[in-house]
Amino acid sequence: MDYTKRPLTLQKQVEKLINRGLLIDDKQLAEGYLSNISYYRLRAYTYPFQDNTDPDADHHFNNDDIHFSDIIDLYCFDRRLRSLMFNAIEKIEVAVRAKIVQTYSESTNNSHWFCDRSLYKYQIKTDRNGNTTYSHDNAGTKE
Repeated sequence: MDYTKRPLTLQKQVEKLINRGLLIDDKQLAEGYLSNISYYRLRAYTYPFQDNTDPDADHHFNNDDIHFSDIIDLYCFDRRLRSLMFNAIEKIEVAVRAKIVQTYSESTNNSHWFCDRSLYKYQIKTDRNGNTTYSHDNAGTKE
């Protein structure tokens, strides 16, 4: 299937949003946001405010009081929430890794326990050149 739609300039993207009923007070500011965020990424935040079921509605905004700044506020809220979540997840990840390292180091009495092949479930393989390899040697690589 050939894709025949032509790319829209930032000005045309702003006009498209206005034609769909979005209120934009500062077109240049809107263009700036679209150039940094992208029309299609920001578009996901407009869906709750648009008629997305009727093909003839062309994603027209349901209310006549939706401002571009409302969409940006929603995007910024989502960005801050994502940042808080990643920050929390990172702390959990570091804590879990610290517990694993401490537990294995103490239980094996070896600070380099991760080098001990006997702690891993692995398969011994022989490659086509006759070299012996272990399945965990190639973790993350395609064989």
